[in-house]
Amino acid sequence: MKIIEALLMSGVSAVVVIEYFKTFFEKKGIKKTGCFIWVLCFFWKIIEDYVMTDFPLWSRMILSISFVAIAGGFFIGSCLGKIVFSILHVAVAVLTESLVACFFILFNVSIESNILAGTIASKILLLIIVKILQCFFCNRAIRELSWKTNLVFMFLPVGSMFLVHHIFITEYKLNQQGFSLTVILCMLIVLAINVVVFHLYLRLSENLELKYKNSMYEKELALMDTYMKEKEDAMIEFRRKRHDLKHQMTEVLSLLQNKQYEKLEQCIKELANLKSLEGLKIANTENSIVDAFINYKYEMAKKNGIEFRVKLDIPTRLPFENGDLGIILGNALDNALEANLRSRWKNLMLI
Repeated sequence: MKIIEALLMSGVSAVVVIEYFKTFFEKKGIKKTGCFIWVLCFFWKIIEDYVMTDFPLWSRMILSISFVAIAGGFFIGSCLGKIVFSILHVAVAVLTESLVACFFILFNVSIESNILAGTIASKILLLIIVKILQCFFCNRAIRELSWKTNLVFMFLPVGSMFLVHHIFITEYKLNQQGFSLTVILCMLIVLAINVVVFHLYLRLSENLELKYKNSMYEKELALMDTYMKEKEDAMIEFRRKRHDLKHQMTEVLSLLQNKQYEKLEQCIKELANLKSLEGLKIANTENSIVDAFINYKYEMAKKNGIEFRVKLDIPTRLPFENGDLGIILGNALDNALEANLRSRWKNLMLI
């Protein structure tokens, strides 16, 4: 009977954890994720009921957070972010359990005799809160915040768990016949504060995303300006060389008509060595972002005496954002140039 009860409660816990993380993170493409998390919750339930009965509260909280964080490993996102949300999950779970216990005492229901009913009620309340959170926060992008910001957000739910536990224990010892509605109101306020933390975290994450995109757009605009200037310079150079070529061809024709074959031969040799497209850039794919990055890095490579060979076959439009393309291409080219310069510097040091 105990095993069936543990399986049932761990199944409910698994559903709550999965729905909770789905609100803020994208699930990894791992089959039977729910089964893995169910087994994890069952394992935690057995440890909680049979191993940790005499453990201090802080150690139980740490282990609870650890198990929730392990479950968060099945979702895509930053590790620090998932730790923060694991602490928030445990904090909200503690609040729901305390609220249910408060109502039990308020209506003179024995907590010790109705542990299973209280657990089920707290899990249902927690699932309701998760579903409410999904209505407001689902599919919101989360970027990794700094460790200092994450540390601040970790402090808030940890502090709320400490406060709620001591409020509950104090009131329970002082008045076992009935809880005042003021205590329940205090717990609801603390719960609301924890929910606000979700909003603040996501808001800061969105601001970071906006700042990141603005930075990328600024880089794109700078590159586009460079690209358009290069295009204009290339066209001016092309017209100049075409004009020069016209005069040279006229000279060739004149030499041919006058049968000055030696001068004609010399003129043709000069034309054969003419780099008529020297003013044009190495990349000309009609994809402005690619051309701008390649040409800019090509100029850097030439200045540093680095051989830069390019073979491009890229469509005008690509199925992803220009900002992401700029990051990937820019980082790849920067790494290649830096590696070349570093190896050259090492060789000079060896010499």
